[in-house]
Amino acid sequence: MGKVSAGQLRWSPHQTRSSGKTAYGLPNSVKAIQKEIMKNGPVVAGFTVYEDFAYYYSGIYKHTWGAESGGHAVKVIGWGSEKGTPYWLVANSWHNDWGEKATVRQPIMMLFS
Repeated sequence: MGKVSAGQLRWSPHQTRSSGKTAYGLPNSVKAIQKEIMKNGPVVAGFTVYEDFAYYYSGIYKHTWGAESGGHAVKVIGWGSEKGTPYWLVANSWHNDWGEKATVRQPIMMLFS
């Protein structure tokens, strides 16, 4: 997979399982979460899902229509910024045809807020 530099992460959509020995909380801080990802790998997050989330295919996700569908847990595997909008790169457990090869770019404020 090549060399990894700061802000990048090696990840495959086929790696949808994870395990750990200890659960612990993190400060609700972008910098703390980024540091945790760089040090220990993906971070688990939960958020409210709306109907339109099932139809996401690319770009930074923005809820535009549909009712609340419930809660959903995902793995935050990285972050970035596009046109001035910071986002988390999130691995979803749905099939590889969903989103950007089983990932979604979610606005920073959508998770952990």
